Amino acid sequence: MGGDFNPYYHRFGDTSAIPTSLLHKLCQSIYCHLCTHERLSDPDGVGTLDGHVSAAGGGTPIENATVIANDGEGHTYSTKTDSAGYFKIALIADTYTVTAFACSILPTTINEVIITA
Repeated sequence: MGGDFNPYYHRFGDTSAIPTSLLHKLCQSIYCHLCTHERLSDPDGVGTLDGHVSAAGGGTPIENATVIANDGEGHTYSTKTDSAGYFKIALIADTYTVTAFACSILPTTINEVIITA
């Protein structure tokens, strides 16, 4: 196997020239694509769930909170909020239970969130 060595093979510590934000968007697109193909029988398409997580009464935005959408059929999708408490998840059109939580806040759940294409 010694003759199979490739000097251009990646090594530990290599860095990417692709911006992290672009990689994140690419991963979300691939994930959404895979989710769509997993449920090809769903004719309704894909929509978006987005919003802000903040302290009670519209207070301070909560960064790095986890937001989970569950369709009740075993499909769970999650994301984290940014520094402004904002999140966005591409979801297959369906009805979801959405929960947001972080270290500093108790979980908050909203039932029957309808996502349309």
